[in-house]
Amino acid sequence: MARERDFLVRRTNAQGVVIVQGQFWLGDSPRSVRRDLCPLADAQRMPSGRKRPDHTVESYLMGLYQTKLAELKAEAERKPKSLCVSAVMQLWLDHVTQLRNPTTAVFYAESVNHYIAACGDHAVDDYQHANNIKLAIYLKTMPNLRGGGYSVASQRKHFRHLQAFFNWAHQAEYISRRIKLTGPQAQRRDLEVYSIAELAQLGQHILAKAKAEPHARRRRNKLNDHRAFILAVHTLLREGAIWSLRLDHIDLARRVIRIRHNPELGWTNKKGKEVDKPINDGLLPYLLADLAARPPQERYFLDDGHGQPGYKHPQELSRSFRRYRDELGLPPYKPFHGIRGAMITHLLNSGVDLKSAKELADHESITTTAGYASTRRLQVAQAAAHLDLGPITNQLPIKSN
Repeated sequence: MARERDFLVRRTNAQGVVIVQGQFWLGDSPRSVRRDLCPLADAQRMPSGRKRPDHTVESYLMGLYQTKLAELKAEAERKPKSLCVSAVMQLWLDHVTQLRNPTTAVFYAESVNHYIAACGDHAVDDYQHANNIKLAIYLKTMPNLRGGGYSVASQRKHFRHLQAFFNWAHQAEYISRRIKLTGPQAQRRDLEVYSIAELAQLGQHILAKAKAEPHARRRRNKLNDHRAFILAVHTLLREGAIWSLRLDHIDLARRVIRIRHNPELGWTNKKGKEVDKPINDGLLPYLLADLAARPPQERYFLDDGHGQPGYKHPQELSRSFRRYRDELGLPPYKPFHGIRGAMITHLLNSGVDLKSAKELADHESITTTAGYASTRRLQVAQAAAHLDLGPITNQLPIKSN
C-alpha cells in the first residue's frame, strides 16, 4: 500500500474519531500540507449505510484526494506569489512605526538586517528550521565593536524581535503556518536593584549637586534630575515617560498623572499604553510646591526654562544619572531600572499584593512582577543569618603570636 503510505495518513481527533488526511505537495516546496478528507468510518460505508467493499475504500479515498488536490491548486493560483522577507519586513516596520515608538522600529530594523544577512532574502513562506540555526550561529559569531559575537542577552533580544515579526506575518496571512523561533537559553542572574538606603543616598547626592551648582543652566538641569528621581520613586515611571511628561498632564485636583503619547516628541509609551498614575501623599506636597514656583512659559515637567524638554532624548537623562551613580560608587545598574526595581521590591516585601504591584508597575505579565518579590539576594541573606549559632561560632580568632 505504497500510495496509502505516501498520500493518505490517519489521525485521531479529540473525540477519538479516526480521520483520514491527504498529504499534498504543491509547487516546488519540499514541505507537504495536510488536509482532512473524511472520517475513516464514512469511507468504509456507503451513503446507504451498507459496508463498502475493502478493495474500493482506497479508490474512494483517492477520489477525495484528487478533488481536494484540485481545490488546493486552484487556491494557490488565485493566491499571489509569496513576497520576499525584506518586502514583508518593511510592511511590518511601517506598521510598528505607526503604532509604536519610532525608536522601537529602529531596533527592530537592526534585527531584520541581521536575519537577511544570515539567511538571505528568501520568499517569506519558504522559512525552514535551518534558518533558525543560521541566525543563531550568525549572532553568536558576528564580529562587533568588541571583536566578538553578541552576548546571550543581545541574541535573545534579536530573536524576540524576529519572533514578533513572524507572528505578525502569520496574522496578516503572509505566512501560511505559525513559525516558532528558538533562541539561546536565558542566563540566570540575580535581580539587580538598589537598596532603599542607596536610593536615599542617590537622591540626597543629586539635590546637593543642584544646590551647589553656580551656573544657571547646569543648576536647572540638576534640579530636573532631582525632579525625575522624585517622580521615579513615587510612581515607578520609566525615564521615557518622565522625560516626555507635560505639565498639563499633571492633575493635582484629581491626584493623577496622565501618561499620554507625545506626538511633538515622537514618543509613545511602552506597549502603546496610556495610563493614569496616582499621586500619593508623599508626592503631592512636592508637586504643589514645585508647580507653584514654575514660570508660565514652562510646559514640561523636565523643562529647559523655555517650554522645551530639558534633554533632547531620554537617554541623555539616563546618562546624567549614570554619572551620579558612578560618583557615589553605587553598583553599575541601569539607573532607572535600578530605581524601579528597588521600589517594586520594597512594595512587595512590605506586603503589597502582587496584582496591585503589577498594575502600578505597568508590567505585561505578573511573572515579571513576581521576580521582584523577595529577590534571591534577600533570601540568601535571610538564610545565611540562620547559620549563626551565637557564642558557639562567634569566638574571635586566636592570634598566632
